[in-house]
Amino acid sequence: MKGFKKGVLFALMFYCSHAYSAAVTGYVTKINLHSDSWSTYNVSDKAMMSIYVEGLPPGCNKVGGDSRVVITTDHPLYNSVYSLVLSAKVSGKKIRVEYLSTCTHRADGWDFGYISLVE
Repeated sequence: MKGFKKGVLFALMFYCSHAYSAAVTGYVTKINLHSDSWSTYNVSDKAMMSIYVEGLPPGCNKVGGDSRVVITTDHPLYNSVYSLVLSAKVSGKKIRVEYLSTCTHRADGWDFGYISLVE
């Protein structure tokens, strides 16, 4: 049993240490909204929001990639994140966005992790 507990603890630590990438605090410079397959119209498709924040590195560190964090409508915080980002953009307030070290939804867009209004 001790070996099992150590194995689970190691796996959890490995997962947590690789899921989180970094964070940036800055102003929202741009917000894009589009569907996953934006080249065809499909009401069943999920929507995506790309959040551009000053100081954010290119997605998955791809040279020439977009500096954005992506969240989809199937994320439980999508509506709250949308409201916070739009409020920050309109009011000129800074946000802190933490992003994962993965680019699952877009090859050059960090996966969303956490967000807060700083000012």
